[in-house]
Amino acid sequence: MIISASMFISKPNLISKFEVSKSCISNSPIRRSGNYQPSIRDYNHIQSLKNHYSDEKFIRSRNELKMEVKIMLSDRNMKQLEQLEIIDNLQRLGLSYHFEDEISSILNNLSDKDSKRDHLYAKALEFRLLR
Repeated sequence: MIISASMFISKPNLISKFEVSKSCISNSPIRRSGNYQPSIRDYNHIQSLKNHYSDEKFIRSRNELKMEVKIMLSDRNMKQLEQLEIIDNLQRLGLSYHFEDEISSILNNLSDKDSKRDHLYAKALEFRLLR
């Protein structure tokens, strides 16, 4: 079927016959109400809650654990597969931003080495981490 411009020009009154409601034209869309109940906690109550893990002993423990992981990542005696698995676990836990320098140096060393590993899992993990 061939559509020509004359088909649209010949019936200009069609558009003017339709009524458009003003709610469709207005800038603010009309939204359905979710009928949500107001929160039982007010703003002051939420602000008064205390984080029990911000004490000095937790901060010290966190820093010690970060140092242990940095030592694990910088260990040259560790197998490449173990390093890749640690990096994968850190990324999945959302903690890799703490160890960006160590991770980038490990991945750069992996891409520089032309190792001939037959281990399919290690190669797939390496490709996933390098992308």
